[in-house]
Amino acid sequence: MTQYFISDLHFGDEFVRKIDKRPFDNLREMRETIISNWNNVVCQEDEVYILGDMFHKSIGQDEGLCILDRLNGHKFYIRGNHEEAIDNMDPRGVNRRLTILPNIASIKSNHWKIVMSHYPMISHENSFSRSNDKTIHLYGHVHDSIGEKICSTVRAEYLQADNLLYSINVGAMMKHMNYEPKTLEKLLETVIAEEGK
Repeated sequence: MTQYFISDLHFGDEFVRKIDKRPFDNLREMRETIISNWNNVVCQEDEVYILGDMFHKSIGQDEGLCILDRLNGHKFYIRGNHEEAIDNMDPRGVNRRLTILPNIASIKSNHWKIVMSHYPMISHENSFSRSNDKTIHLYGHVHDSIGEKICSTVRAEYLQADNLLYSINVGAMMKHMNYEPKTLEKLLETVIAEEGK
């Protein structure tokens, strides 16, 4: 069993497709590419942590549940700020397909404590402690926007001050995500290595 992470899939969201400059000609192509990318890396026994904003409000229950059924793995969900579609679905159908987690959740994985939320946090549990350098924060929400640039600047300043503030944006549109769930190891390799830590 492998654990994967992703956020901000935004199935059915034309505005996000355009504002993110997602490389898809239309929403159908975006949906099918994300599902294909997901299933190429995730097996049925794997766990996938989705950090919010999975569906646009235009996605109806039948389409939303169909998408969830097509995605491999055991799916865990942290609510984001675009949850109208999930809120309008029959909770019994959603709960058979997603395990809903608290807005801030944590798990242990390969000696790391992973703190997950939809929103970035300037600091999180143990982010200032030299005694625990095995905590990391995963988030979404800010896409590749000015908000992400602020988060990157804060991370760089903490690293220069020899503090440990490991945090990674797992939004699907981020270059290191390429519209597929990633393991923690892959995230650490491609993001923290780039920041020189």
